Amino acid sequence: MDSSKKLLVIGINDGLSSIKLNRQGMHAFLTQAYQHYNIAIWSCSTSTSIRRTLLALAHKQKYNICLYLDQNSMISTFEPNYGSICIKPLDIIWMNYTNWSEKNTIIIEDKWLNVFINEESALIIRRMSGGGSFDNNLLLEKIGEYLKLIGELSDFRVLNHKKWIDYKNQESRKRFIEKIGPLPDEREIIRFLNGDQRFEKYNSSSDNEYIPGNTKRMKLESDDSFYDKIERKCEEYSIKELSPLNQQKKLLVLDIDYTLCNPDCRLARPYLHEFLAKVYKYYDIVIWAGSNRNWTYGALTDLNILITRIYRIAFYLDEQAMIPVETPKIIGSINVKPLGLIWRKYASYSARNTIIIDDEKSNFLMNPQSGLEIQPFILNQANCTDDAELQFLTEYLELIAEVEDFRTLNHKEWRDYKLFHNKRDTKKN
Repeated sequence: MDSSKKLLVIGINDGLSSIKLNRQGMHAFLTQAYQHYNIAIWSCSTSTSIRRTLLALAHKQKYNICLYLDQNSMISTFEPNYGSICIKPLDIIWMNYTNWSEKNTIIIEDKWLNVFINEESALIIRRMSGGGSFDNNLLLEKIGEYLKLIGELSDFRVLNHKKWIDYKNQESRKRFIEKIGPLPDEREIIRFLNGDQRFEKYNSSSDNEYIPGNTKRMKLESDDSFYDKIERKCEEYSIKELSPLNQQKKLLVLDIDYTLCNPDCRLARPYLHEFLAKVYKYYDIVIWAGSNRNWTYGALTDLNILITRIYRIAFYLDEQAMIPVETPKIIGSINVKPLGLIWRKYASYSARNTIIIDDEKSNFLMNPQSGLEIQPFILNQANCTDDAELQFLTEYLELIAEVEDFRTLNHKEWRDYKLFHNKRDTKKN
């Protein structure tokens, strides 16, 4: 047992695992919970089948069960409305293990009568049906998120577990909004898009030119609308991992069209595989294309990016993962690649350790500080083998890999970073 952890007590009958049917995601749930809680199992039975279930939970998993309790640990009592009943009083545990109390204990049960004496410490879930359902499949995942959030609290008595879903949703949204940061306003959008060839008619050498006098400093759309779009997209769009992510690495998100290749003939950009192999040492690599999924898969296959052993692609996204945003009327609606879509699913990544590289900066409009604009790989009469953009980019990504917080960087000046870095090292020597 770890005395620094809180206590999670689980009823294993219909509440977590029936004899014939386990809840989907049960082991993943327990593995995650074990990071913050000591786990105790409390059964209403002592049958041989239940004991087999306990053994199955205990062995060859990335978690340990610290306590087993059965019906012999339950107490018979009389409740006026229900008559004689058996209950699971948490005081039995608290008397034997004084480091645990109602301040740091939660019990998950499917039968309120079992825990009514400790109702404030109980999270009651729906009994599991034999047929299963979409809700059942996601229930443990949602409870796991809730347990992780409240695991940071010093006193569980401030919580109302009856409203655990509302608490989880509100707290998750709050943290998600904090992670994404404030949205840009109209003037910031127009200035940011200055220089993007897609919006040539709005480009200007002056910050104020082409910005009408009646353009106020207003958000390009309501914050709630944008955050809602990301959350809906997270539910609708399925990310299929090709290789496990390493949370110790930073995250590199790469466009493919005109960034890694020329899409007209699917010609790989010079230094492509060397680039990916070298940055893979420091970054998890994600491809985010602006084309459909079939085209994206075909391009990655033709470029031999998916079959090499010298680096691995974590996953790839396509145009369906992009989100339309309403910008000022003089520009209109455009599709963007919001990093929040990835950050929402993978909590270890944020603006602190993520960089997105694209030849069209409008694609990272909602994360301008995390974006790096690269020159497009366009075939012309000049020898395309002279293109050294990825080679220069490799040096930059290797240098900043040691930076703890990417928010301290200005990727607009990435070409000068190596020169500055070398001068700094020279002065030190």
